Amino acid sequence: MADNKIDWDKYKCPPELERLYRENPDAYEGEMKYYRDINNAINTARELGRQEGLREVRKERAQLMLKAGLTLEQIAYALDIPLEEVKKICM
Repeated sequence: MADNKIDWDKYKCPPELERLYRENPDAYEGEMKYYRDINNAINTARELGRQEGLREVRKERAQLMLKAGLTLEQIAYALDIPLEEVKKICM
């Protein structure tokens, strides 16, 4: 690797990583890959949770709207979801 031209202050890099990079660039790359993998897994789980929460809210809203007397078409329009999805939720 090139001679340490990384601005460590700019990246707020922990001193341990800076030392690891200087001493063993290959180990540093391995640690960074591990960090990125974990970070991606967390972000994916967060997004899946957000999507599941949104589905639950839509389901609750659709059921309330149905009880209030709205048609399936009105519910689909109000929630901006396909009519087929409303039918699955409400039936």
